[in-house]
Amino acid sequence: MQQKYSHYLASKIYHFAPLESQKEAFRKLISSQMNKLVLHSFAAEVVEYIYLQCQTDAQRREMVFSLYGNYGLILEEVFPEGHKHGNSNALKVFMEKKPQIAATILTKLEPMVAKIVDKGNSRHSFCQQVMLDYVECQAVSDISKVK
Repeated sequence: MQQKYSHYLASKIYHFAPLESQKEAFRKLISSQMNKLVLHSFAAEVVEYIYLQCQTDAQRREMVFSLYGNYGLILEEVFPEGHKHGNSNALKVFMEKKPQIAATILTKLEPMVAKIVDKGNSRHSFCQQVMLDYVECQAVSDISKVK
């Protein structure tokens, strides 16, 4: 998906997939390489397209969680019912439940957010969600340090 026209083909493959299971398989394939794809301009377009085509919030959160790497697996473990907690931030809720690894998550997330901004991909709603998660969690961390 990193060639000039491959992002167009990938988005059309997803759009015209007749079965939901095919779309799910394509989403899982994209999610497995999320860290690499989000930083590339053409591939980020495909990730954005698929993110916007997700029919449920649980599917969108699943894509965002895949960007967190191994912590995404822990998030899946903590929120097994599809991350249903209204409009609250899943990463923030997770960090409140597991404060012992909150600092580690933030130190891993900070370089990723910096790369997203440096590459100019902050215009994508997927990347904005990741940055929102980071800023909200960083604010909670900063407030707890002051107390």
